[in-house]
Amino acid sequence: DGRFTLYTQKTETGITIRMVDEFYDSEEDAWWVEPLKHQKLVIIPPFLFDGKILVTLAAPIFFQGKAIGVYCTNLDVTSIQKTTESIPGTSKNNFKLFCTISGIIAANGADSSQILKNQFDIYPEFKALFAQLQNSTVIERISNASGLPLKFIFVPIALKGVDEKWAFISATLMDTITAPAKKALVATIVQYMLILCIIV
Repeated sequence: DGRFTLYTQKTETGITIRMVDEFYDSEEDAWWVEPLKHQKLVIIPPFLFDGKILVTLAAPIFFQGKAIGVYCTNLDVTSIQKTTESIPGTSKNNFKLFCTISGIIAANGADSSQILKNQFDIYPEFKALFAQLQNSTVIERISNASGLPLKFIFVPIALKGVDEKWAFISATLMDTITAPAKKALVATIVQYMLILCIIV
């Protein structure tokens, strides 16, 4: 019925365990609906809580072959933004993004105010590209949707235990691209993917 029976939270002072009596509308809450609908582990898009960016991993609990509840874990991914901002060469003309499959921005190296906004609102054509990323294909595209010609490189990011892939995106103003810059860009992408593997 969507009731929390136990809530465990790691804080700066330690781990707290408490009982929670609230009820939640199982017809609306994604953390409850999605794992039961798909009958597997799912990841819920990022959200803001106590000034931190969190994502929820939710999995159905099975008993005698039937899903009877849901187990959830909230992960703090705020540090991904700091890592993205610190990538060498980051500027408004050359930056990196980290997005969910639904287009929600989890990190933007050039503009943290874009976090939790949807890339599809600016670049509707990205929705089809994100679908292609599910095949583990690296994609390159040029778009003028923002008013400037930007070259985008999309790299699929696989999260352990979850079928859907998120996207690491490199965005570079076309005028700034040179042969050495392109080589450095590829090296940065590889470096960042390794960092993400450690974080996630």
